[in-house]
Amino acid sequence: MSLLDRWTAFAGHLSSTTESEREKTLLNLVGEHDRSTTQDGRGTSLAQVRRAYGGTRREDRERLIAVFNTPFAPDILVASSVMGEGIDLHHECRHVIHHDLDWNPSKLEQRTGRLDRIGSYAENVGENIQVYEPYLAGTHDEKMFRVVKDRAAWFDVVMGRASSTDEGETDAEESRTPLHDRIRRELVMDLRSPTIT
Repeated sequence: MSLLDRWTAFAGHLSSTTESEREKTLLNLVGEHDRSTTQDGRGTSLAQVRRAYGGTRREDRERLIAVFNTPFAPDILVASSVMGEGIDLHHECRHVIHHDLDWNPSKLEQRTGRLDRIGSYAENVGENIQVYEPYLAGTHDEKMFRVVKDRAAWFDVVMGRASSTDEGETDAEESRTPLHDRIRRELVMDLRSPTIT
């Protein structure tokens, strides 16, 4: 999808909103708001890379979210767990990079869920959300990565989901010691309700 197509789609979406929603979005884009409530007295920045963390004021985070969901800026949003749940970032983004892994795989899923929404950009362009989990080989990061992936695999077993056989996914995980297929098959449970005939 070209930038012009994205701008056109955004304009179409904007025209379908209420006047107050439209005004709020446009004010967030140009940064015209009460400057006494923003950090350093600045308005919303249209810089290509922005960050949100615990020290970012709530009002600034809300403006950042609003602008990130437009095709204008930023292209990259670096966020701590403060943006991990309860917000929508799916309108103009389909890439997630988890630079800080969590021991709990559902936390990573929750973060990815900021983009995995009905009407998401990925859905609109017909492409998958791309999730990256970089780590340094031979370090604690690698150990954490392997443990998290194993926990996610065990969760799939318990929930009765089939394991992935996609070559791209398995190539990325080939160096870890996987749960043996026979054990995985034996442990899969069918949690569906029985049908009565």
